[in-house]
Amino acid sequence: MLSQKTLERLEGKSLPGLFSVHLENHYKLPPMAAKTLCSDALLWRDLLEPRSRGDGQIVYHVVKLGQPAARPVKDCEKVSVRLTILDSHDALRRRETGLRTLEMLVMERIGGGKTSAPAARSFVLSRSGYADIFS
Repeated sequence: MLSQKTLERLEGKSLPGLFSVHLENHYKLPPMAAKTLCSDALLWRDLLEPRSRGDGQIVYHVVKLGQPAARPVKDCEKVSVRLTILDSHDALRRRETGLRTLEMLVMERIGGGKTSAPAARSFVLSRSGYADIFS
């Protein structure tokens, strides 16, 4: 069981916690008003932008599928994609199959792999792209 002090320290490291602290410091709001405003803002974000990033996801800019092979990466058309780095079932998978298997599953999930149809994939991810994500 985590102590109240530990919970308060960890709360400041989450998105709502960081946003609340920003509202308190920048706009000089009382802590309760900042927390309420933060929860309302996050609710509206979820309602207005259902495609927003979820827990364990990052937004990453990748080369769009179908770009010519000889074209330099800086000149290629890029798309923003949401990649799920950490899934809610990953801890269980790690216990059952081990860390190496979990690493392979995460890389397959990020790259599209067998989990999505080729037509559904709209991007190409290189080895340097994987290295950039995991660094």
